[in-house]
Amino acid sequence: MALIISGAGSVLEIGFNLGHSATMLLNLGVKRLFSIDNSNRTNTVLAATAVASNHPIGFYFMIGDVSVFNPSRYTAFDLMFIDGAHDKESVERDIRFGLAARIPWLLLDDWHPHFGTGVREAIEAQNLVPVALLGNMALCQSGDEWIDDARS
Repeated sequence: MALIISGAGSVLEIGFNLGHSATMLLNLGVKRLFSIDNSNRTNTVLAATAVASNHPIGFYFMIGDVSVFNPSRYTAFDLMFIDGAHDKESVERDIRFGLAARIPWLLLDDWHPHFGTGVREAIEAQNLVPVALLGNMALCQSGDEWIDDARS
């Protein structure tokens, strides 16, 4: 999984919170990270400012949810990291957005049932195929044919 992440040129992150995942992704070699969080809490904004100062090129932060983000304005994404809300409906919305944007890899945090069943239920409902599990994260692909086309 680290090879997939470190080889990712462009990642869309849903759920920035305090920037721990954003920092990890950027330090693993992600070239462009677009982070979206629906919170304008002071700590979230300060964390985004700190990440931006440590990574002045390639880090972009937006307050809102996927509905305010237009992926066609940006480069194609190699990976979408989903760690926003954990209820089934919200996770499904984020997954559908990633699939519509033709993002070939979806990395979902907190899939383990002790965080609640929403993430796992959304993965199943959207017919994602988990290809690797790492701690609380599930790396998934779509079962749809376009995934094969995206790799060629």
